Amino acid sequence: MGSIQAALKSPYRNVRLRAMRRLQELDLPRVELERMLEDGDEHIRAAAIRLLGAEDCSEHLLPLAASVGRPTPPAVIRALEDIGLRCSESLGRAPRGQLDPARRLRQRWVFGRTQETLEAIMSDEAVPGFYDGQFRRLWPIDPTVSDLLLEIAKDPSYHFVARVLAVMALHDSQRPNLAEDLAPLILDEREEFFINRQSFFSPRVRRPADLEIRRLADLSRYARFSLAKAGIVKPIQRMIRKMDEELELNRGILESRGSEDGRAITAEDWHRIWLRNLLFETGYYFQQFDDYDSAVKRYRELVERYPESDACQNAYYNLACIASIRKRPAEALRSLNLAVQLGFTDHEWLLEDGDLAPLRELPEFQRIVENARMGKLNEDFVDGSTWLSRLVPFLPPGKLFFELEVVEQMRVLKEHGGELTAAERSALLEVAPPDLVSVLREILGQTSPREIGGED
Repeated sequence: MGSIQAALKSPYRNVRLRAMRRLQELDLPRVELERMLEDGDEHIRAAAIRLLGAEDCSEHLLPLAASVGRPTPPAVIRALEDIGLRCSESLGRAPRGQLDPARRLRQRWVFGRTQETLEAIMSDEAVPGFYDGQFRRLWPIDPTVSDLLLEIAKDPSYHFVARVLAVMALHDSQRPNLAEDLAPLILDEREEFFINRQSFFSPRVRRPADLEIRRLADLSRYARFSLAKAGIVKPIQRMIRKMDEELELNRGILESRGSEDGRAITAEDWHRIWLRNLLFETGYYFQQFDDYDSAVKRYRELVERYPESDACQNAYYNLACIASIRKRPAEALRSLNLAVQLGFTDHEWLLEDGDLAPLRELPEFQRIVENARMGKLNEDFVDGSTWLSRLVPFLPPGKLFFELEVVEQMRVLKEHGGELTAAERSALLEVAPPDLVSVLREILGQTSPREIGGED
């Protein structure tokens, strides 16, 4: 032990680092480390502080900080500050200022705990999904956490994902002037819409400036989400109106059918894909401020009228979340099963998403999670997802099947149910309202299913 302490006093940093590693291997008892705190050499004291703080920053940091009020050697201050910053270096930099050491240490500790919490929410340094209660661990840290989050949100020197998380966390901060606080991050909706549109049609980033522009649009989007979740809905409603204008202006392309002869995708095909994704986005925007009726209407329009759209996978997932929130477990499980059958495979998010928490103990939910983990696709459903497209020619213009009166639904199925394959019939029954399933099944049972591969 004496040789290690002598090495810790060395003027050479590499010698001190080797001694620190040897000291860690000894796994000294706490009482021995506390004796080292009384040593006259600042490097020995710093080593003891780092070891005491290695396991639990919150338990050891603040008691140690109480001794910083008197003149303290730089090595000791650095050791105390490092404890507060442990495990948080990947997200950004610590705020600096001309504060007395004790205040600066407290600020560093709050910063470190805040960043550790944000880092735990990150998913491979990518923006995760969001759900209510996701940031509740932040608020007990310190009353100044919301100020720190606002600093992170506005400062471009921080990791971009950390800025997004900070923006989203602020919705739950109860800041009295949140609209004014986030206003600098919100772009004009026409500019934001244009950037997002360009990102879809020209996804390649050619210059660093292009990436920065896209990030500004993303931050603006999440600032609208955060405000909407806090009950401030005007910014997000303006964007919904802009998206609706685009959908209405291009209704003909939205409703057109893509080429089916195997030729290369055309510019109009790309435009159609974009518009159907945009229809999904409008539902997602409504969902941010709990306008579930409007969100469900948009998602239903997408999955029933355009079942071949790739966006249907996420639409079914969000329908499951809404049904779960509304305490409709059977409906939620049906929609979630459809999402997985269409290719949703993020089984880890299924187990994390707070919106799905009411379903977690159900055996059917566990089966769905396992199917997602295994990446199992139901090929019959993929074929059957075209049921609405098959019936569209027999529906009144501009109407979805489940928007019809029940009597009209029965008439359509009695007259044209024979146009549906067995898989398409199953898919129709999967998405039907629970109170109609038995009636629709009885009607479909009176007609023979179309043979797969039959004439159109």
